[in-house]
Parts: sequence; structure tokens; C-alpha cells
Amino acid sequence: MQELWLGPGPAGSLFCSREELQAAWAQYRSECMRLWGSRARRPMAWWCLEAPGLGLKWPGYDAEKSYLYEAGVLSAEERAEVERDLMQNASKDGTKRVTKAERRRRKKEPPSLARGGEVF
Repeated sequence: MQELWLGPGPAGSLFCSREELQAAWAQYRSECMRLWGSRARRPMAWWCLEAPGLGLKWPGYDAEKSYLYEAGVLSAEERAEVERDLMQNASKDGTKRVTKAERRRRKKEPPSLARGGEVF
């Protein structure tokens, strides 16, 4: 299940084919989403197999929460959590504080999921 969560490791995928990946995702999707598909985050298998059908591409870790929020794919609970985080990150004068992660995100393009063409 680790690969469903984090994606393939440095040595490549443990799955021999996309069909094997899809079968594993079908079998373990509920558990993966319960463990790692909350708090405005999604497992990498979700990004690979479900996000494209929604017109979404992985924006990188630092932008994931706001990207999913703006795309309207979060649960009501997750949306409320993101909004609370935004309120906590706002300064008293109403301007948003820019975090180090946000500055890094603005400086570079999101990393690609692809490693030599295929994701998994």
C-alpha cells in the first residue's frame, strides 16, 4: 500500500502493469483514502488514476491543499479545515502571510509525476 500512498520508489514501481496498479487501487482505495485521503491531501494513486478524470494534475505537495480546494473536490469538512488554516495564516491587518513553502512553490513549476514517461 505504500506505493499507492507515495507513488513508485527510486527503483521504480512494484506493479508490473497499469492494470495491476488499477486492481490494487480498486482493492485498497477505501483504506488508502481513510488513511491518506483526508485533510485536503490525496494519495498518489488517486492523483494517477482519478484526478485526470476530473481534469486535475498533481500540483506538488506545497500547493495540494489550495489546488484541491479551488477545484471543489474536497469534502465539506476538508473545506472548513482549509478555510480555518487560511484564517489562522492571515495577519491582523487582513493580509495573508506568505509561508516559506508558498514562496518555494511560486519560484518553481510543480514536479512531474512521470519518471521516464509512465507514472507507475
